[in-house]
Amino acid sequence: SMSLSDGFPHSLQEVFKMNRRILSAALLTLILTALPAALFYEQIPAHFPIHWGFNGIADRWQEKNEFILFMIGVPVFFHAAALLLPRVDPLGSNYRRFASVYEFYIILFDIFMLAVFAAIIINAMTHFSFCMDTFILILLGIVFASMGNYMPLLRRNFFIGIRTPWALRSEETWNKTHRVAGRCWFTCGLLMIPCSFLGDPLRMYIFLLLFSALFFIPMLASFLFTTHLFHNKS
Repeated sequence: SMSLSDGFPHSLQEVFKMNRRILSAALLTLILTALPAALFYEQIPAHFPIHWGFNGIADRWQEKNEFILFMIGVPVFFHAAALLLPRVDPLGSNYRRFASVYEFYIILFDIFMLAVFAAIIINAMTHFSFCMDTFILILLGIVFASMGNYMPLLRRNFFIGIRTPWALRSEETWNKTHRVAGRCWFTCGLLMIPCSFLGDPLRMYIFLLLFSALFFIPMLASFLFTTHLFHNKS
């Protein structure tokens, strides 16, 4: 059974250490975003593409100032949410048990956002000199594989991981589900990297299949583990 106090970390020292690392990551991300934007502001075109389809054609453009403000605003919102989640989660005390993974995911997000920001700006400044669609897909493959590698270390919570009703039902089903999910995400992430170089429409179909596998395989696993556990106990 859970009580309200389970949502709050037990050690103020642990809270301070985690908060300090998250805030440090937020500050570094903001500096690495704002400083290059300020230094190369005049060289950055006033209007440039920020999104590409699977066919490699830009399908969304944005004004320079809007893009820079967005890329600064997203990390601020993300890190504020990262500080808040352990306090509002009814299973907040479990965050102490996977604090290193939680912080790794935050840093992984920061690196992803910085890489996307740098690539879009460099691509705009060099008059679209490289294939952004392939670069973003490779980056996504690295992110999913990295997340999958550490996913089995996640502990039960309501915000991070495979949060199906079946996975949340018990510690045992959560752990089994995330062992399967970790292998699935790691494998799918690795497959995305070479598949990023394929031509369309084949690449689009493969990625849609891989994205579907990322979510449906762990969801099905959590259901089957819970059903099996229920039958064993009954």
